[in-house]
Formats: sequence, C-alpha cells, structure tokens
Amino acid sequence: MEDKDLESRLYDKSYTCPVCDKKFKNKEIKKGKTIFVEMNLGLRGKFKPIMPDYYYVVMCDECGYAAVSKTFNKTTQKQAKKLEKKLIQTINLENIILFMIQMMLLIDIK
Repeated sequence: MEDKDLESRLYDKSYTCPVCDKKFKNKEIKKGKTIFVEMNLGLRGKFKPIMPDYYYVVMCDECGYAAVSKTFNKTTQKQAKKLEKKLIQTINLENIILFMIQMMLLIDIK
C-alpha cells in the first residue's frame, strides 16, 4: 500500500497520559476504512487494505505507559499513581544497571 493511501485512512487522535499528564498524538484508523476479509483457523480476523491490530495500542512517548485505545483514558487516579510508582522503580533499576555496567567497563579499561 502506498504511503498516500495509508495516510488517507489514518488520522491523529489526541491523548493525555494518565500517568505523566503529557499530551501527545497517536495514529487511529478512520471508521469504515478497513474491510473484513476472513477469519483464520486461530480466530484472527484478516482485514484489507490495513490491519487494525497495528493501531489498537496507544503508548505515551514520555513515560512509556501503554494500553489499548479504548481503555487508555479510563485509568483511574489510583491506578495511575501505582503505575507511576512502578515506572519510577523501573527507571531507577535501569539507571543502576547502566551505571554498574559503565563502572565495570571503566574498571576493565584501567
């Protein structure tokens, strides 16, 4: 499928991340722009000319929070706080690991 044809079937939808409050846009498929072709043996639908599976998930490019588009903005304040806490722990752990790797590389050089 050509890029022009693909772009004519998509639009930018605005979101606000429930975890970090960043505003961003994500591509969505315009209604009526896909055609159901068949269902395979694994009960997975096949569509033309564009597969909607690629556009179901929305991800914040600031903090990495992701959810399917139907539930992205339905995260409660309590859930958002839990996610934020886990995200901070994950980022801190990644930073610690990166720091340790850098230190190990420095020690090997000397």
